[in-house]
Amino acid sequence: MYSTSGSGNYVGKPAISPTSIQLDNLKWENVESVNGGFNVNLFKDRLYLEGDAYSKVTTDLLFERYNIPYSAGFNQLSYFNGGQMTNKGWEMMVNGKLIRKKDFIWSLYFNISHNVNTFTKLPENFNNEKSTSIRNGEFPQRIVEGEPIGSFFGFEYLGVWSKDEDVVATDADENPLYDADGKPLPLTYAGTYTFKGGDARYRDQNHDGKIDLADVVYIGNSSPDFMGGFGTSFEYKDFDISLGFHYRTGFDIINKVAIETEGMNNKNNQSKAVLRRWRVQGQDEPNMLPRAYENHPANNLGSDRYVEPGDYLRLNNVKIGYKMPRSVCDLLHVSRMNLALSARKLLTFTNYSGQDPEIGQNASDPFWIGVDEARTPPSRMFTASVSVFF
Repeated sequence: MYSTSGSGNYVGKPAISPTSIQLDNLKWENVESVNGGFNVNLFKDRLYLEGDAYSKVTTDLLFERYNIPYSAGFNQLSYFNGGQMTNKGWEMMVNGKLIRKKDFIWSLYFNISHNVNTFTKLPENFNNEKSTSIRNGEFPQRIVEGEPIGSFFGFEYLGVWSKDEDVVATDADENPLYDADGKPLPLTYAGTYTFKGGDARYRDQNHDGKIDLADVVYIGNSSPDFMGGFGTSFEYKDFDISLGFHYRTGFDIINKVAIETEGMNNKNNQSKAVLRRWRVQGQDEPNMLPRAYENHPANNLGSDRYVEPGDYLRLNNVKIGYKMPRSVCDLLHVSRMNLALSARKLLTFTNYSGQDPEIGQNASDPFWIGVDEARTPPSRMFTASVSVFF
């Protein structure tokens, strides 16, 4: 595509320049998949089981807005094919009617699924790092072959330095490193700031005396190991009651709310957690936060300090229903009438310290990571309904 350039006029004439590259090699993604499953119905419909396992390999992945080097004259392709991704998983469901009598039925159900998406081959010359920033509150964003999509990387947080004398660079055995004059080698952030007592303590992975991009490691994964639901229902004469639960386990969340409210890096409001901050030389207490220091360059780096397990169990829905007796329906000249009270998202059981552990996944972004940015948690919903049939 070409267009006139507003800033490229030449001798009073409009300049025409290309605005996008012709995509000669654009093609469909190629998908090869295999799956197997089973359905079993036993004991006159009292027990039903269903299972499925699958493996899907996608090649010539279609990337949108694919970044390329500026030396090409453009910084992005609209679309690009390349690389390979594997999607493997399984799911299972069990549904049982434990009691089935004339006036009483009790049913249970349970389902579980496990899924892993992994880049098994990246495109040639693919830039696997979307961001290499290691500033306060930021996590480097990268893709690593063989690691699940949703993996995130950062520093390993070790707590708070108790006093100035403790802050020295060490080797793999935690022995101090010395300079040519025999003095302990100071530990620095990117060679520009020397850590002191009260500062955040990070693991120097390569033991070079500097906390920098070379010390960034895998610290978590936002994709759950297992997810599913379970519930039960009762029917007794004209009454029926049902409860449904939803769960996710085995995934991590970056708590950005904690980054903003526990960093003490500016004049913004902070949470009461900062009352546990370091104040004096030699202070060493459990769960102590780094000292208050406005614009500190390294007290709030993207690290596993802000990574929390997001496992949760949520009471997703509750319903109580009642079918009006035949005599009442005849009196009202209707064929059938049902009354119901229902509620959604009543309770959430989790150890996550944020507002809501249910972080939405973005499958279209290969660099996606689960970050809690304090979105509004789901509202509790209560509904009363009357269904009338003529």
